[in-house]
Amino acid sequence: MPVQLSRLCHAGGAAVAAFWLYDIGTREWSVRHTWPSALTQYFSSWFLAAYGRRQLLRLRREAERGEEVQRRLLTEILQRHQGQDTTMATVEERRHLQGVATYNLFRESQPITCRGDYNKGGPFHNEGELAQTKSGHEEMRRIFFYRAVLTSFAVLAQFFPESLDELQRAAVLSSVRDVLLLLGLSEMASQRLSFVLASPLEAYDLSDADRLYVHALFALKDPALGIIQSGSAWGVRRLLQAAKENRRHLVQDMRNGHLWDRQLPEAAPEPKLRAALDVALSGPDGHRSREVDRMLKTSAVASDLWPRLKVVVITGEASLDESLKEAVGEVPIYGPLYTSDEGYIGINLFPELPFGVWTYLLDPGSMFFELAPAGSHDVHPDMVIPAWEAVVGQEYDLLVTTHSGLCRCRLGDRVRVHAMFGQMPIVSVAKGDTGLDCPSVHCCIAPARLVGVASSTSSIHVQRGLKAVGL
Repeated sequence: MPVQLSRLCHAGGAAVAAFWLYDIGTREWSVRHTWPSALTQYFSSWFLAAYGRRQLLRLRREAERGEEVQRRLLTEILQRHQGQDTTMATVEERRHLQGVATYNLFRESQPITCRGDYNKGGPFHNEGELAQTKSGHEEMRRIFFYRAVLTSFAVLAQFFPESLDELQRAAVLSSVRDVLLLLGLSEMASQRLSFVLASPLEAYDLSDADRLYVHALFALKDPALGIIQSGSAWGVRRLLQAAKENRRHLVQDMRNGHLWDRQLPEAAPEPKLRAALDVALSGPDGHRSREVDRMLKTSAVASDLWPRLKVVVITGEASLDESLKEAVGEVPIYGPLYTSDEGYIGINLFPELPFGVWTYLLDPGSMFFELAPAGSHDVHPDMVIPAWEAVVGQEYDLLVTTHSGLCRCRLGDRVRVHAMFGQMPIVSVAKGDTGLDCPSVHCCIAPARLVGVASSTSSIHVQRGLKAVGL
């Protein structure tokens, strides 16, 4: 019996392995993929989507109990000011919050602040220094990775499933090392992430102009490119503009399989780095070079250059740039996260734009949120409300209290409440100057009941969106 069981297990394992190999072989591959890199992307995408789904369900549960979760979070933050976290500050630095353990006391004892108050010489300079402590950074990284990055993978998997299902690479225009630093990962981790990048890692060591050229070259060489990711809409437009302006150079380099053929040797990067990029280019490609040359001559948009491009992801802006639509053609644009220098604020659960703009669910577990009347400078404490008391259709200035030491800090962003997801608001971020002297952010089971949605049409779209993400 044990022998038969062992044979059965071996046969079952072989069948599973054969299915995986068949499934991987039938998917769409980017040009630089090998079997090892394809296997890595196949299983990594599955894991990220599955774990992200778990985080998304957690977010749904917490949003339904938004007031409870927000009050608990504020209590945890205040405890860090009571001397229980010795890495944060001295008793002298925490004295204005000593004995403050509830939201009501917090409102009475803590004034509304702005970013400038935490600079050197400001009234809350000590708390500004706390934001640079190891404890504050680690908490910010943990929240950003688990609550923001993984959850956004779940949304991508639901709304743009082919972007993760297929074995297509992504043109990542943001700094890979900056992302790793934010997540608290070493540069060694970049080697394990290289399977998804259209450009080789060496491209990120180049000067800005050379890096843009190399990103354009490797992206154009891959007709199966699946995602373009940038921190801004301007970054995507800049990539497409660089492709058009350098058409002849790019076409010749692609045709010859050698970079910077038209540049003088002293103008090109050092030979060692250049050789590594040549190896990654994988030799001449006359067919693709002719395709690219023809399309760039006709000012083709992104959907023409990359017919299998699934989505353009903008990670550093909270408002949709309408001008980008013309540059990318029919490819959808998704802004997954609402973030600031202080960390992760909210996530976009509705890529289909039911309200006509990018909207974000304020994550109740990321920061403590308060809302002040829009455009008001001298705000009476009674006029500031917690996030769970937001009124649909109203505009507010956003205040945050963070793990890293900022208390009731005005970010400078004006948000409009479009709906309530459970007890947390779904907001859009207003463009332009709010009139406040605060720098703006950079711009990441049954359905929860949406309260006070502006119109029945929007309500239907939002309910469809919730169903799409399984909420």
